[in-house]
Amino acid sequence: MDEIAAERGIQLTTVRQNDTHILCEAAGRHLVLPRRDLPSAVADEAIATLEAGA
Repeated sequence: MDEIAAERGIQLTTVRQNDTHILCEAAGRHLVLPRRDLPSAVADEAIATLEAGA
């Protein structure tokens, strides 16, 4: 997801993480993501949410 976000000009910053999830910050919003790969549709929706808040 980092690569997709970067392509759209959004920088994801890791706030904290554990064995299963990562808490990221982008565009003034926090986003909890699983450590495993996200399906494309889920990644696109997350990026669209971040873009809407930018």
